[in-house]
Amino acid sequence: MKPSAKDYVSEFLTYLSKERRYAGNTVLNYEIDLRSLSEFLSADFKGADRLQIRSWLRTLHEKSLSKRTIGRKLASARSFYKWMLRRKYIDASPVMHLTNPKVGRKLPSIMSEEQISKLLGFQTDTLIDFRDKAILEVLYSSGCRVSELVGLNIGD
Repeated sequence: MKPSAKDYVSEFLTYLSKERRYAGNTVLNYEIDLRSLSEFLSADFKGADRLQIRSWLRTLHEKSLSKRTIGRKLASARSFYKWMLRRKYIDASPVMHLTNPKVGRKLPSIMSEEQISKLLGFQTDTLIDFRDKAILEVLYSSGCRVSELVGLNIGD
């Protein structure tokens, strides 16, 4: 009897949990992602081609899913097809040369002038207070990272 798409997914999920020791929630996310792909492909993983996978990705985009979510779903499909290739269930992977959508970097939030004044306006009664204020002043005025500050020498 020929295995069904459900059989392939079930075997893959068992592989992830038993052999790869993935966490339960990770395996669940793979299952959700592969169910989405299976429904789109009408449960024909073996007959899928790159155009169908791209159509699936376009459909996910049209559903207003974030690029990060679409990238995760594509990564799930990529892992699944790579596993199918290793098991020789398929001869070629339709996701092999597809790249994840570019995810923009989030800009860091910055403090207001009022917040900076409040941060730097504390009482300096002890040497440790002076040191702490000097550290904050250097970080604020120079824009250096904490790791760079830690590496500074007094002679610098």
